[in-house]
Amino acid sequence: MSALNIKRIKIVPDKPYVSTCDVKIYDEVNGKDRKRCTIKLEYSKYDIEELKKEGLGYEEIINHYKDWIYLTIKRHLGYEWESDSGYEELIQIVENAVKKQFK
Repeated sequence: MSALNIKRIKIVPDKPYVSTCDVKIYDEVNGKDRKRCTIKLEYSKYDIEELKKEGLGYEEIINHYKDWIYLTIKRHLGYEWESDSGYEELIQIVENAVKKQFK
């Protein structure tokens, strides 16, 4: 897919809870932000332990969540996408949750 077909989005995570975080996705239309969808990111102790049972280590679990986030947003938008803001913050939320299960 060419760069012209990649949707530029803003990712706005709500305040994270112990095991979930709601995430709003916006794009820009005519200079104004337009809410496209909301996804729920789940990273409970149980979820992470299940991934560990499958043999995934810390980095593999982080990559699992990155892939899940990308594909879930892509499915809602119907486009490839890149984030202008919020992605790093969202990944930090995931990393913090996963780190707790590796102590």
